[in-house]
Amino acid sequence: TFVPPPDFMSYVQQHFQDMFAQQNHMGQHPGNEINGEVKQTVRDLLNGFKGEVDVSYTEACNSCVGQRIDTTKPGEKCTACNGTGSQTAKNQNGFFSFSMTCQQCQGRRSVFPPCPDCKAEGFVKKQTKVNVSIPKGIVERIVRIGSKELKRNLFIHVSTEIPNDMELDEGGNVRKTIHIPFSKLCLGGKQKVKDLENKELTMKVPKGFKSGNSVRLQGKGIPKDPRSEERGDLFFVILPEVPKNISQEQQKLLEQLEKTGL
Repeated sequence: TFVPPPDFMSYVQQHFQDMFAQQNHMGQHPGNEINGEVKQTVRDLLNGFKGEVDVSYTEACNSCVGQRIDTTKPGEKCTACNGTGSQTAKNQNGFFSFSMTCQQCQGRRSVFPPCPDCKAEGFVKKQTKVNVSIPKGIVERIVRIGSKELKRNLFIHVSTEIPNDMELDEGGNVRKTIHIPFSKLCLGGKQKVKDLENKELTMKVPKGFKSGNSVRLQGKGIPKDPRSEERGDLFFVILPEVPKNISQEQQKLLEQLEKTGL
């Protein structure tokens, strides 16, 4: 007969917690498992990502079928329950008792050595490559994908590599910093730029444009939502381009401009 500690109800509660934890552990992979990672480009963010990804996953051990023990080896009679597979617990006063599964042998009546293939985990880790498809508009998120190859769900961490000159705002808006000649800021004119898909566009710069202000291209940002076709706006933040080296002619012109107070 097994006599638990004086705090009998706490012991009973702990027993059931251990029992359910044991059942949930058998052959199950760890919770919150991330199977793979996709680092996509801004172009993938606009059009969606399709490609091959390295993934790792867990599945029930074939050797022990999730039982965590090596049943090919002879077991030894359980000393905790004397080979009965159960224990009787009662409080110190003897007013209450019940029979429970032996915690040492888990009701098997014998104690077996741990499974050598899964190291008593009940599951094994595997690695492979699978083809995945990520919807457009996902900047960073854990995405659940059904794999026909593995016949299971995979959890993929998706992130986007954002260039240093680019910043994502709310509502699908994007701010991109560009540098243009100081003379064009003063005089205004047309400036060639590239959008997020690397397509060349011609942007109009107003005369007397202030450094740090932005020019807006409507609908040229990223998708506002993965389920929507609507895109945010692209803002070109304009800064003056200061050349490291200038010709003698340019220097003379700048010196003349300096005398005029420009």
